[in-house]
Amino acid sequence: MRFARTLGLTGVVVALMACASSNGPPILEGTYAWVAKEFSGGRQCEPREEYPVPDSLAMLEEAGIRVFERSEKRQAVCMGCDCPIYAARHFARIRADDVEDAEALGFSRAIAPAEH
Repeated sequence: MRFARTLGLTGVVVALMACASSNGPPILEGTYAWVAKEFSGGRQCEPREEYPVPDSLAMLEEAGIRVFERSEKRQAVCMGCDCPIYAARHFARIRADDVEDAEALGFSRAIAPAEH
């Protein structure tokens, strides 16, 4: 009976580990960190002016920083002529060891976007 209970508990642990790994890499405390960078540009009164949204993923990956998850949180903009047509905060979950490299690109440590 004791063996069966241990075997059942082991099965539950293995199943939980399998579920966790199906959503991406296993997350160990202190292994990953969120970073973010603000982007804005364009002008409201220049409708023909296109603002090329920066590719923050490419920016990080070109610097050798692996991105495990990313998110973009659009921000409100005013309608005045001096206001931008685009404003957003780009988030990326990276290895904690890569935070300094991301900071060199203008990113800063951040709280996970879902927690805002």
